[in-house]
Amino acid sequence: MSVKDENICILGLGYVGLTLSLTLTNFGKKVVGIETNKEIIESLENDEPHFFEAGLKDSLIEAKNKSSFKISNDIKDAKDCSVFIISVGTPLDERGIASFASIDRCIKDIISVIPKSPLIIVRSTVKIGTTRNRVAKIFEEANLVCDIAMCPERTAEGKAMTEITLMPQIIGGLDSESSKRAQILFSEFNKNILVVSNPETAELIKLVDNSTRDLGFAVSNEIANICEVLNLDVYEVISNATEKYHRTNIPLPGLVGGPCLEKDPYILYQSLKDLDHKSNIFKEAREINEKMAKSFLPWIGKISQNSSFGIAGLAFKGSPETSDLRGSLSIDVFNELQRITPDKINLFDPVKKVTKTQDYSNHFSNGKWFGDFEELISETNVLIICNNHSFFKDLLNPNKIWEINPNIEVYDFWNNLSEKLIKKNLNKYKVFGRALRND
Repeated sequence: MSVKDENICILGLGYVGLTLSLTLTNFGKKVVGIETNKEIIESLENDEPHFFEAGLKDSLIEAKNKSSFKISNDIKDAKDCSVFIISVGTPLDERGIASFASIDRCIKDIISVIPKSPLIIVRSTVKIGTTRNRVAKIFEEANLVCDIAMCPERTAEGKAMTEITLMPQIIGGLDSESSKRAQILFSEFNKNILVVSNPETAELIKLVDNSTRDLGFAVSNEIANICEVLNLDVYEVISNATEKYHRTNIPLPGLVGGPCLEKDPYILYQSLKDLDHKSNIFKEAREINEKMAKSFLPWIGKISQNSSFGIAGLAFKGSPETSDLRGSLSIDVFNELQRITPDKINLFDPVKKVTKTQDYSNHFSNGKWFGDFEELISETNVLIICNNHSFFKDLLNPNKIWEINPNIEVYDFWNNLSEKLIKKNLNKYKVFGRALRND
């Protein structure tokens, strides 16, 4: 197979679809991006990505100037495309079961334009067997002959535009021709291609990547819980346990969420449950991490209920920085605080894009936004720092927090401030899993 696919349709312009779209245009492809969300379309048409990602806006403007990226809500605009990449979300319902309604809609749309021998790539995170037993089956029932491959997204938000060209791309085709065709496409922007035996292997790799990462954080968070019980310092335990001892590899504890880690362990669990195999380890790890959003409650119970509360660091992670609120446990922290006080809760995030997202208004509707951290401090009695953005660690003088507000109490999930604090301020500073002492 020597013919290259030049016209690509990507269905879903979220974090996965948009970064892939603009990567492809950076490497000379013409892309039609199909999106149903009118707000996203409007934002992109105005040269504004709807989320923060380093290098994304420049790539968007360049692609539009070259007329290599068309944004549309009509699949008919993709009738000349030979490749269709499904990159829509598969959100969990209240039972923890992933919905594939958006994938079904994409398949129906593709069939409607009757493409000739297209390559269908599933980029979304799915249950094991979805590519073969759902996607391929629907195309077969519609008598549409096509190549089909599962090529999961693996980049980290905040550095996706770099990682997508370097991180090995997994390709699992239904047959050798499907794998070869997908390999040719992806190798045009990434030379690190890993072709696996089948789509099921590719689907499992995606779930394993994120579930094992989540498991690692659950281990560190459980160690932090143990240190809370024993009044010990989790940072002292982990740093010394791992120092020049390479058999122990433990991340630092903290709030762990995001669109992948909050979801993939449940999808893996459900995949195996459907096969009558109960594998609980990843599900239980996710539950441990979810409970961290309540770990500050015993501490806060000792503080006056008439206090004003604030949250700093709303995005699901701070490093690398992102504006993504999906799966952010700061939302759970916010909800817990709302149960304590009916008053507005003060909010701050170093990434200003957070305030412009629809998720912000949906999840923090009773919050008061502060664009200036010092102003937040002046109006807050109890502050919860929820992520590890460099803004907090890079504060030249975090002791100024108590100069502005001598009575403020700070709960820090990520130990951002302790190294620079003077002893008298340690009494009003609590780190999850760490017993700070003044001796």
